[in-house]
Amino acid sequence: MIQRLLVPIILCLLSFILFGCDAASKQKGLMLRPELAKVQMFQLIDPRVDWADKNNNYMVQTFDAEWQVVPTGSIELYSQARQVYLFAKGYDITQERRYLQAMVASADVMLDSMYNDTKIFWHSSISRTKAGERAGPKPYSTSFAIFAMAHAYRVSQDKYYLDAALKTWMLDEVSIGSTLARATQQAESNPAINNTWSLNPLMHLFEAVLILHDATTSPSVWQDIESIAQFIEDSLMQEQGLFTSSRRGLRLG
Repeated sequence: MIQRLLVPIILCLLSFILFGCDAASKQKGLMLRPELAKVQMFQLIDPRVDWADKNNNYMVQTFDAEWQVVPTGSIELYSQARQVYLFAKGYDITQERRYLQAMVASADVMLDSMYNDTKIFWHSSISRTKAGERAGPKPYSTSFAIFAMAHAYRVSQDKYYLDAALKTWMLDEVSIGSTLARATQQAESNPAINNTWSLNPLMHLFEAVLILHDATTSPSVWQDIESIAQFIEDSLMQEQGLFTSSRRGLRLG
């Protein structure tokens, strides 16, 4: 069952993160050529590396039509985490230290500026220009912290990142997503939980625990993977492979 979900999920996530809607060739049945995929990937990665190096290793939210960075007022946790992932993939492909160094520096921004290691929670955003201005934690963003820290550990083998990933995985605000997957009646009885853990955040939590399992091979992490996959298949997957965004949501193709 999990294998049935993994292939389309991973392809969808990678296509969205790296290439947007242009990931597949317009010619029916043909995927993007590897050579072109690599070019497009580094069109996203290299400007981020160059900009981050000169701007406190902060994330890049978006570009203009000329591939120039459009700075934002806030540094979002989920975007900073995606940047860690992109730099990790850049290093995976090239083995060039500039990508490794950029990944470590971006991950350290998360730990130094977004992570409260005393109370163990992640700020969902910080101000780019106003020191100390931070937003509170959000379950959606916190899932990305697991994703980034697990990739940072995978590439660097620095156990500091793994420790942060595991502590985050055990947080109530994250574990409630897995709890929901184990006890679907919570979604029916508690609208707040149902709205928080709809398809979109659940899928990001799913990809986060997948890489966390790759890093740890933990049976407990695998139980969460199975629980989330089972919940999605049982409660959100509809006929002909369609999904609902939540148990009461609209169908998504």
